[in-house]
Amino acid sequence: MEKKIKAVQLKKRIAVENIKSLERFQAEYSTDDAKQIPEALEDLEKHKEGFFAAVSKLEELDESDQVIEACIMERIDIEERCRKLKSFLREHQPKEEGSLNETTVQSVCVDKLTHLVDEFTRFINRLVKLKEPVDSCDTPLSNMLLMKLDRETLLAWEKHSVHFTKDKYKDAIAFVQDRIQILKSTNNF
Repeated sequence: MEKKIKAVQLKKRIAVENIKSLERFQAEYSTDDAKQIPEALEDLEKHKEGFFAAVSKLEELDESDQVIEACIMERIDIEERCRKLKSFLREHQPKEEGSLNETTVQSVCVDKLTHLVDEFTRFINRLVKLKEPVDSCDTPLSNMLLMKLDRETLLAWEKHSVHFTKDKYKDAIAFVQDRIQILKSTNNF
């Protein structure tokens, strides 16, 4: 039992150290580092999931009140740190040419959002037809969609999803579809 606990604690420590490495990336960030941001976002999700998996395993192996309380406090700390990191990384990720980032909330933006959702939905449907495990790929799929959003839509998503424990691509698609309807109705005014 002791060996299992030590092994899980090591996995947790590795995840925390990797998150600290991303925090150093943030602290030392310069515009030359922008091209590393997509990978940093993926790494952040991977390390965050590794941390939470390790903490859950520790809670299973040692159910004492002291361990449970420590795990709760560590979860809260890492969640806050990861949220700040994710926000920073999304804010500084490079703008793709032809992306929605240069458009304002006008009919052009609605058309591009509609096209984005249609293409993304087609992409997901192709993966499903190929019997790919789409439901187990929530993080990369949602990040793919979110990286294509304009700044205002992305900020609206962040406000909308602040209480979600994990970004799910189905939630992101539904949010963008709702946003399209809102933008269409406001453009009519």
